[in-house]
Amino acid sequence: MKTLVFHLQASSLLFLIALPSTALAQDCNEGCTPGYWKNHPERWDGAGGDDFTTTVQHQLSFNAVFGVTVAESKMADDVTLLEALSSSNITALSAANEGNIYALNRHSAAGLADADSAILYPFTTIQVIDLYRDAVGAVAGPASIRSAHLLLEAANELGCPLSNSWQPDGICTYCYADEGDCPCGVPYPNGGCTNSTGLGGVLTYSGTASMAADDLVLTASQLPANRPVIWIMAPAQNRTVIRDGLLCISPGHLKIYRFPATTSNSNGVSVFGPGIVQKSIDHPVESAEIFPGDTRNFQAYYRDVGSPCGNDANTTNAVRVDFY
Repeated sequence: MKTLVFHLQASSLLFLIALPSTALAQDCNEGCTPGYWKNHPERWDGAGGDDFTTTVQHQLSFNAVFGVTVAESKMADDVTLLEALSSSNITALSAANEGNIYALNRHSAAGLADADSAILYPFTTIQVIDLYRDAVGAVAGPASIRSAHLLLEAANELGCPLSNSWQPDGICTYCYADEGDCPCGVPYPNGGCTNSTGLGGVLTYSGTASMAADDLVLTASQLPANRPVIWIMAPAQNRTVIRDGLLCISPGHLKIYRFPATTSNSNGVSVFGPGIVQKSIDHPVESAEIFPGDTRNFQAYYRDVGSPCGNDANTTNAVRVDFY
């Protein structure tokens, strides 16, 4: 049996309400609703062999896990995380606050389970707990019951990959330079780390993940004009510094594959595709070949003379593609 341990540090709370808007805008983020976790108690840790959470168990006391009092949560100490997902199971202690606080309780319990699962949830368990404690006044901070509820509700409705009915579109973007880890401290919330143009390189996509159609097109924009661009691909994700930017892909069980270089045009744009699948087939190297069911992550690595850190190269954000 796993033991649930959370370290609450009120002196270093992460006030999520002030996070950049891209925290919930990245297409790869996922979240499951309170209804999902309410209707699937077997997916919580300790309930059986089909559980998805790592340490969070539904029979734990909501107040104990979040480190709050009855007066703050408006729920008795014996109310469990699972029971907090359904307001009909709870007797109101404060009618004036009932609606908002119970909505926050539901989404906080679900958010905790999401954060403890192997999905791409935008917040950690500690962040969910800290946000809740801030909202209910357990610690001083800017969040309100309503603002915290709306933030967690948005995260919990991003799409649940644990649900049999979930149908992802097969393509998403991720690894924006908004987490304070750019090597020169120059973030850019809508793309990669800032380059010599004063903007970050942005990678977008069009087309589909269909191998038969082979119509996927990747477009890197806001690059320095007339500079070499190397399109790189790998099966796994990463986030580590490389030159003036971030390397967002990882070799996993294969290698990082480099397609032949292109050149950005006079407007700082480089286009890769369509025909990406065929290009992979034309290069009979294991790390290059794409098969149905494969996940591949793409990024543009480009030359940037006069870059902010002086390393003369940078990267865009990344795109994940689940080919079918």
